[in-house]
Amino acid sequence: MPAGRISADDLTIRQKVKEYTFAGSVVSVVNGKKGEAATAAPAALQAFGKSTSPIEVKANRLDVNDVAKTALYSGSVSAMQDGATLIAPELEISYEGQAVA
Repeated sequence: MPAGRISADDLTIRQKVKEYTFAGSVVSVVNGKKGEAATAAPAALQAFGKSTSPIEVKANRLDVNDVAKTALYSGSVSAMQDGATLIAPELEISYEGQAVA
């Protein structure tokens, strides 16, 4: 099962430094965790949504740095999971493993 998907109007790949920039109408859907790791979330995080549910993030831009394992959403960011919505000018996420890009 794929980790998720990303769509955008434009994509720039800087392969040598493992950086990816998605621009214009960015929509990403990240699948939730499966198994035991999904039940280990602190109570404060469980209030946002079930960790097994997909997270949909919309933004004007997404910069992924696969070396640092970070993804920075910027410009009118909204993240939705299980009926809960977070709205912010920027959202930075760290991850493990390979980038979705």
